[in-house]
Amino acid sequence: HYPLRRQRQMCIRDRTNSPNKFFDGLATGNIALINFGGWLQDIIKSHDCGFRVNSNNFVDILNSLLDNPSKVNLMKSNSKKVAQTVFDKDRLCERVINIIENKPVEPFLVTSKAYN
Repeated sequence: HYPLRRQRQMCIRDRTNSPNKFFDGLATGNIALINFGGWLQDIIKSHDCGFRVNSNNFVDILNSLLDNPSKVNLMKSNSKKVAQTVFDKDRLCERVINIIENKPVEPFLVTSKAYN
């Protein structure tokens, strides 16, 4: 487990962020499209709920989604499940309390097996 200071240092080192629109999109069952790496990329990759896009792959990704409606539906369902499990308010509050109390915490990045 990591004390609060260590977790803060990890966030600064990894240059990550937590955009509210990302979480809003998951909660509404939308496919996540991000243009940066870090822990959010790990989340969307491990849960198959979005893509990291750039100017080289954006059109190809959109075309692949247009050609595969069942994949779109699966990814939208996965997005909603991530919001309901990984980012569940009660689970996150418990995690914060454990960090403050310097108790062990489970790894944040859980796999899609968490809701299968």
